[in-house]
Amino acid sequence: MNEIRTLKNQKEIEMAYKLCNTVFFKCESFFERRYPHVFNECNIDNLFGAFYNGQLVSFIATYPTKIDFLNLTLNTRMLGAVCTYKDFQGNGFSTSILNYIEKELSNKTDLLVISGDGKNYLKFGAMIVGQIYEVHVPKEKLNVTQLEYKIIEHIEELEVEKYYNAYELKTLPKFFRTLDETKKMIQGHLEPLNNEHNYVIHDLNYQSFSCIRIGFEGDIKIAYVIESVGNSKLIIDMIEDFAVKNDCDKLFYRTTEIVKKHQDYTFSTPITGTMKVINPNLKLSALDIFGDLNKRGHYPCIRVDDLNFL
Repeated sequence: MNEIRTLKNQKEIEMAYKLCNTVFFKCESFFERRYPHVFNECNIDNLFGAFYNGQLVSFIATYPTKIDFLNLTLNTRMLGAVCTYKDFQGNGFSTSILNYIEKELSNKTDLLVISGDGKNYLKFGAMIVGQIYEVHVPKEKLNVTQLEYKIIEHIEELEVEKYYNAYELKTLPKFFRTLDETKKMIQGHLEPLNNEHNYVIHDLNYQSFSCIRIGFEGDIKIAYVIESVGNSKLIIDMIEDFAVKNDCDKLFYRTTEIVKKHQDYTFSTPITGTMKVINPNLKLSALDIFGDLNKRGHYPCIRVDDLNFL
């Protein structure tokens, strides 16, 4: 017997942990530790699954937020952790969940935002709405500065209110976050998983912050910039200096400012995202909302790690 529905209890959330960690080849407790604001009973009405004879075989997590864009506030659902056990793939389970989500949410949600452009999303009717370029900068091209900044490794050491205030000053469009959501997002980022080391760095005046993850691809040590808020130049100086002083071989960026500075190291294939307008009363297309941003070659409103959520 097949059934598509929201999850009902903590036991089913644990079934979702197991499914996600298995499909994405993460460590045993990756999703619950990295995304505490998503995988918990407070968000259970936003977690959707396909059940086969009582077993959770396919899953999609959503997280409600808002996007502020000019004079619009758009009710939005972030979609991620889309996965199906291998033995059940090819049977249309994820498509069925997507259709169920649209039907359930169309009267209270304007947009579905998906960090990916897979064929199943396009078949579902989602539109490609932008692109963001990756930049891997080799160590010899990074700058060491005399800038002083603070390095945070534990959530208790961070003045989250000041991070939140810097985020609130971001230019539009941006996601709406509460202070509590911001704290949980940073808490998830700072979780030490596998061989990663995670940090938040900020200038001494608390104007600019950056979440950074240091990990390895084989023997290559890479600093990944997960999110940055504040003054772009100050952020660039901090994270380049931080990468050099931590003996990283490369620095991985996803911001337009860095693309301009290190054009030679920009990957030619951008990451794309998709979006679907599901509110029947909202007469907008993806290009109406995001057209100008696309011309700049990035999409600040669709980030793989925005809200620290896949």
